[in-house]
Amino acid sequence: MTRKETLCPSRKNSGPQLVAVIPAFNEERTLKEVTEATLKRIGKVIVVNDGSTDNTAKQLHGLQVEIISNRRNVGKGSSLWRCFARLLADEKIDAALTRDGDGQHAPEDIERLIAEYAKSPGKMVVGLRTERGDSEPPLRFLAN
Repeated sequence: MTRKETLCPSRKNSGPQLVAVIPAFNEERTLKEVTEATLKRIGKVIVVNDGSTDNTAKQLHGLQVEIISNRRNVGKGSSLWRCFARLLADEKIDAALTRDGDGQHAPEDIERLIAEYAKSPGKMVVGLRTERGDSEPPLRFLAN
């Protein structure tokens, strides 16, 4: 698992429906590859373009994804919040999996997150890159 890759329940429904959410700010170099790898594993993907000033949005051309665009950069947390609020209104969605647009998360970990979620439906699953926090600054470890 990798840090900050999460699987969060949105509501209980009959038949689980999963969506992947990818917040992206100036990720023109990696976003297409990340999105394609995600689409191979999860059929519904939402990309939140967080006010990118490069060609991030163009990387999604031709891909079957939903795009939410922020007019200006508001940060990853606000971008996720905006998308989750939209997902909570969708009664067909049971859970959301988040991935960073910069390619730091291995796509193979998607299956591991889904398997962990299946063990405890309705619970939040968070994948961590490290088991101990001594390889990152203490404040970042606490935030994560």
